[in-house]
Amino acid sequence: MNTDILNSFSQDILIKLKEDSLVPLPNNFYNYFDNMLENKDEEFKNEVLDMIELDSGTSSSDYLHVESKIKQNNNSFKELLQNISDSFKKLNLLDKHSNIVLKKLEQSNSSDEIVELLSQISQIISNNEAGLKSKIKDIQSKYIESAKGVKSVFEDSIYDPKYQLFNSRYLQVIVKKEIESIQSFIHDSVLIALKVDSSILDTCKDDKAQTILNKTISKLILKVTRRSDFIFHYQNGTFVILFKNMGLDGAKATSNRLQTIVKESTFFIGENEVDLKLSIGIFDIDTSISAEENIKFVVQATVMADNSDQMAHIVLDRSGEVSV
Repeated sequence: MNTDILNSFSQDILIKLKEDSLVPLPNNFYNYFDNMLENKDEEFKNEVLDMIELDSGTSSSDYLHVESKIKQNNNSFKELLQNISDSFKKLNLLDKHSNIVLKKLEQSNSSDEIVELLSQISQIISNNEAGLKSKIKDIQSKYIESAKGVKSVFEDSIYDPKYQLFNSRYLQVIVKKEIESIQSFIHDSVLIALKVDSSILDTCKDDKAQTILNKTISKLILKVTRRSDFIFHYQNGTFVILFKNMGLDGAKATSNRLQTIVKESTFFIGENEVDLKLSIGIFDIDTSISAEENIKFVVQATVMADNSDQMAHIVLDRSGEVSV
């Protein structure tokens, strides 16, 4: 789509908002955007929706894929529970009939009657054995199927529960989408990776304490980022931020602001005060290389910053050239 057409459509929305005496706040703009888009032809609507999907980083097909897996897994769980319920009913029935026969055995003094009652117990067990074996096989099968389903859903997850941020799998998905968005709309976007400096972590060997420090940093990140930015836990306490529509100058300013907030804040591990320091790497997204390579470069810049005692952050380009 020609972005001039979309710009013109956006201007029409602003004009309409003004005519209706509404302030062009995001929610108002969104509602009018949605309503006015409905009056456009199908080709225009589809192109705009494709652009929105590209900008949002998450396609409807992604949601449908995960939802389909959840529904399949839910069906497996229902069948598993039904099989368990049926098995309990059979066992209860077996127990009831067996108890009746056993009470008769206790009261019987006739050897012929005892033989007959034992034969009845044997028949009761025999009648239920095949059905129970079949149900047990079904339970095993549905359990394995459900376990695989749960694992599959987790593999497709975009969420890191430890830090309540997006995870590294979703990082690759979003960076790939952003590369496509930059190629379509021609703008700058930047990756920042950061972690607690190793010199601090070396003095704090306890895993629980390190997790507390990392969670503190993740909360600070939320304070300096915009709603349009994506925040990820990459791995092992390294966080990555995607700043959409931001150049290197803006990324450096954000890095400096983060360092200032950390320096001016007081952190405690138990009763001990900790002077935190961050290692920050910056990489201007390069559309000529893959998402994986873009991520590799920004993480590499963070490692380099971690090994430096003098630089607050390191800006790296794909040639390996370093600047600050």
